[in-house]
Amino acid sequence: MFSVEYAIFPIVVISVFALATPLISYVTQRRFGGRIVAGGAVLGLILGLITFSMLASVVTSTTLIYGGLLVVDRFSIFFSIVFLLVAVFAALASYDYMHEDPNQGEYYTLLLLATLGMILTAFSANFLTLYVALELMSISTYILISFRKKDPRSNEAAIKYFIVSALASVIILYAISLMFGVVGSTNIYIVADAFRNGSYASQPMAFLSIVLFIAGVGLEMAIIPFHMWIPDAYDGAPTTVSALLAGGSKKAGFAAALRIFIVAAISLRANWSAVFTVLALGTMTLGNIVALAQTRVTRMLAYSSIAQAGYILIGLATVNSTGLTGYLMHILNHAIMTSTAFLAAAAAAYSASLYTIDDYAGLSKRLPVTSFALTITMFSLAGIPPFCGFTSKLVLFTSAVEANLGWLALAGVLNSAFSLGYYIRVVKRMYIDSPKAGGLPVSEPLSFKIVFVAAIFLILLLGMYPALSLNFADAAVSGLQI
Repeated sequence: MFSVEYAIFPIVVISVFALATPLISYVTQRRFGGRIVAGGAVLGLILGLITFSMLASVVTSTTLIYGGLLVVDRFSIFFSIVFLLVAVFAALASYDYMHEDPNQGEYYTLLLLATLGMILTAFSANFLTLYVALELMSISTYILISFRKKDPRSNEAAIKYFIVSALASVIILYAISLMFGVVGSTNIYIVADAFRNGSYASQPMAFLSIVLFIAGVGLEMAIIPFHMWIPDAYDGAPTTVSALLAGGSKKAGFAAALRIFIVAAISLRANWSAVFTVLALGTMTLGNIVALAQTRVTRMLAYSSIAQAGYILIGLATVNSTGLTGYLMHILNHAIMTSTAFLAAAAAAYSASLYTIDDYAGLSKRLPVTSFALTITMFSLAGIPPFCGFTSKLVLFTSAVEANLGWLALAGVLNSAFSLGYYIRVVKRMYIDSPKAGGLPVSEPLSFKIVFVAAIFLILLLGMYPALSLNFADAAVSGLQI
């Protein structure tokens, strides 16, 4: 007989692997280098991914556990699978990317702890648990971003991320304190009942709390105008860490947003729905415009990630079942696409020391697998069929039409068309332009090839069979209600 408490077993597994990794590193580093540590971290993440995937068909209801601190539902399972999928990609690619670093034990420990924080964010049923989970994720990623201590870009990125993330933490904590002052509880579901059944929704402090939550979570999601840390952080961090940030930790902010606004504060929809409509438009537009002007691949991908966040926000602006399903679909699809794109940039930097878009001239002749994976990802990010980015955008734009926000759907379509400008530029460099003098073919690490093959398979599978992600996301949306 299945007991819902067993649903946290994968969390325990990842915690054990995270705590055991430093010891494994100490014992094996001198004789085997970091290969054993890397393999152990990948194994732990894969075990967690498999277990959560099995639980996806078993968990059918919403249950609060451990005194209401955590909630087990399909929503938490959905996000856990997303986070672990990205973490597996990043850890597997790091097998070669970080193999010369003497501190691999610390690297994989922090990667596992950051992933654990993301997962606990999705499982949080209490504002304080949510805050602690976000802090666990943030503190781990601070260090990961600055992992290359002698690189000034890495140090600068970490400092900027630390300052902005600390500001987000303070704002969220203040919002929680105001919510507690209004309702008298930090349990998300008790707050939801209080707003539905009482007169709390009309109190000014409740409105101020919502404003602060939008700002605090907006900093975590890196939406306009809270995006200023993203380009420097993604460009300065080790690129495998950038993949984890873009595909994982940023999505944790979106998971928190749904718990806060759809579960706890759905009765206050009039206070925040219109705000997210404006933020969606501004985020997708500004992100695409600035991405077009970038010369470094990682900075271009950073602004592309900001623009994609604008598309996701359409689901939060419409607040209908189609919009929320599209919200989750695009989170899953974008997590795969953006992590693959950043890892392709990592492969180009690792194998051939290529960093700018101009450096990618003739890349298809030097790194054919990397170039093909990046091309598929670029087309999918632009929303071209039959790739998965098209299907989730279609659901999001349909939800905007259903919510009488046809102008927002039109803005999304125009932005997607505009984004082709900088995506196609990369593809042109790789396949049409001639390589620079001395641009000889180089060996592509096996770990990157494995990630790229898996990612291409998923992008095509979810694009040609959209019912897979649609049904998965729809089930997760139904789990938001207790």
